[in-house]
Amino acid sequence: MNSQTDPLRRGVVAAVAAYLLAYLVYAIAEQQALFADGAAVLLRAVSAQSVSSLDKNRIIADALFQWPVLVASWLGVTDLETLSYLLGVGYHYLVVVSLPIAWCLLPRERKALMLFPILSLLFGWMGSSFLAIHQANALALWFWPVFFAVLFQPAERARDVMLLIVLALPMVGLYDTIVVLGPLLAAVAGWRWLRQPAAPHRWVWVALAVWFIVAAAIALGFILFPRSAGNRANFIWSLSSGAFLVGADGSSVNWPLALALLGVPLLVLAAWRPAWLSAARWVWLPPFLLFAVFVAFAPIVSPSTFLPVLRVYARAFAGFLPAGLAILVLVGEARGWQPSEATRSSLLLVLSLIAVAQITWHFVATAQWAGYLTIFRATLAERPGLIAFESTPMAKPTIGNQVLLRLSWGWTNPWLSVALAPQGRVSAIIATPGGRSAGTLDPTRATGLPPIAGVDYSDYVAALPGAAAN
Repeated sequence: MNSQTDPLRRGVVAAVAAYLLAYLVYAIAEQQALFADGAAVLLRAVSAQSVSSLDKNRIIADALFQWPVLVASWLGVTDLETLSYLLGVGYHYLVVVSLPIAWCLLPRERKALMLFPILSLLFGWMGSSFLAIHQANALALWFWPVFFAVLFQPAERARDVMLLIVLALPMVGLYDTIVVLGPLLAAVAGWRWLRQPAAPHRWVWVALAVWFIVAAAIALGFILFPRSAGNRANFIWSLSSGAFLVGADGSSVNWPLALALLGVPLLVLAAWRPAWLSAARWVWLPPFLLFAVFVAFAPIVSPSTFLPVLRVYARAFAGFLPAGLAILVLVGEARGWQPSEATRSSLLLVLSLIAVAQITWHFVATAQWAGYLTIFRATLAERPGLIAFESTPMAKPTIGNQVLLRLSWGWTNPWLSVALAPQGRVSAIIATPGGRSAGTLDPTRATGLPPIAGVDYSDYVAALPGAAAN
């Protein structure tokens, strides 16, 4: 009996998938999408009525994230709370969409290759997705349907060709790491062209190969001539220094990724020598399970190690990870890898433990964010006008187990203040630390407030110094 018909395995997979879906719903409900740059992205998109994108080579990823907000805004929805939920949908739906598409594109006898998108999810997305706005995850998620389509999809009918083209088109504007993934996809497309000399639509493989090389070339141009040289340097540093796993001062840890990396030897044994892993189960399982429980609740039991900015650094790791995993797929295909029943069971055990702990970590981290928003809202309600960040509770490292300062994104404080205004009536705005720039929003001047449908600044403007004289 294989894994597709084994009720126990299918039940475990369904339960873990349901748990992940429950987290996504919870993250949307708690406005986790507003974390980091999220509030600024929301308000800029609504104000401009178009995709908010600073890096034009990532505009398709931003469009994939923001389209629910834009469609609702075009239809006349102005309530920012509702729009923030829709932004959450935009940031999270690709997980729900991309994995089933990848599954459907795999031939029946190759369904075991879903292991690799799942590994990409656990090692990449889980370690970086608390920063939901980042485009690296859009590329990492969308890569797998494209890769499986190019590797396995026939090109015999017009609808086959259309499917390949539709899947491949977004790759040109997702994220910079297409500079590595693009040539890999182009090589697979070229291999398909060589293997099908008499195929009726053989030309599509050449077209796809060219498209992927073009996407990589565009990304290379933006890497060599970036919008921000500082961002490029930060990307390289975060990858080379290992800051995506452990903070620069060693006091903070990306616990979901740490758990996944600790599970690597177990996964290797599960795939190579499952009997050894099974025989030694009572040696490795208790400590691994204990560590998984710690990781699951780390944001509250070890708040000093909870540093959300590590998810920014983890974008580098998550962006390149699919390339390595795809090469393993190709090696496995070349060698005819077919996992045994023992391998399937062992892999499922280890992966399920990792996934449940990681999802729980995200639940708990999002609960931290929800607590932060509660305090942020209460501070806004205390008094009208511009509030110095240093005078607020958010300037404190923690209150009990509630993390505060590390959840503040600094320059987006004014944007978050507007996004959280009840019924769009802005009476108070929390300033950036040290009064630094908040981009195109200047809370010190009435003329510095961006016009946004459904937002009323009159109470706030009246509380600004000199308002009475004006």
